[in-house]
Amino acid sequence: MVTRHDIKNLLAELSHSDQLHARAELLKPVAVLAEEIGQFQKPYDYLRDVEVCFDPEIRFLLNYAVRGDNEALQAREEFAATERNRLLGLPDNSQTTYVDSFMDAHRAEWTEFAERWLSSAFGPVYSRVPWNFDAQLAKTIATHLGKFGFRPLSRSFKTDVLGYPLVIKTDKGTWRPTTYLFLSLPTFGAQFPIGTPFFFSQPSLPKSPSADAILESFFLELARIFPTLLECLERGSKSGEDLVLRFGAPGKSSQRIRRGP
Repeated sequence: MVTRHDIKNLLAELSHSDQLHARAELLKPVAVLAEEIGQFQKPYDYLRDVEVCFDPEIRFLLNYAVRGDNEALQAREEFAATERNRLLGLPDNSQTTYVDSFMDAHRAEWTEFAERWLSSAFGPVYSRVPWNFDAQLAKTIATHLGKFGFRPLSRSFKTDVLGYPLVIKTDKGTWRPTTYLFLSLPTFGAQFPIGTPFFFSQPSLPKSPSADAILESFFLELARIFPTLLECLERGSKSGEDLVLRFGAPGKSSQRIRRGP
């Protein structure tokens, strides 16, 4: 019987290119989900009216894309191709011609949009009001993702709902006023920003009292799509397992993998 520990060990013994191939298979369904959401395909069309789960630059671009703006549509496709390759660890030969052109053409509108976002994210009380970001984050994750088995560890949150560890990691920095969150699958050595399903977003959550509403809204939206994200990771992990066994243990089938400790 092959366990997840065997998969981790077999993966470590593979060549670098084969490791990248296995991780790409793991994350391909996540990339597809991100692109479907970025196009607001059903059942994600309700996100047309939701800003908080997207990076501000991405949300600004999508606002024009949903109106049918041709430059925005071209930029969206170019951005998706670049970020898909980045997520999957593939060679990136793409350019940002359309994205740069779009942002240059809408510089004034973007400045106004960014100022509004910064004001709502940080607010006038930033750094002057005592506030425990870690406690608020733990409370918010427990409220919205607790049903998926996430439990707090010393510096992260973990669930075994997939049969593999799935971990939410934090990167708070020292002096940086924002926190980045990542989803990690240690068995495969894979990690990606927690906002990736929202068209490859990497939310920068402010460590300020005004972030309460942002945390609540972001994790509320994440919880709505989390069952689908888990399905993507389930499909991807099976594909990744198949490749690991094919490259590292020929003749064994992923059907024989026992998920668990």
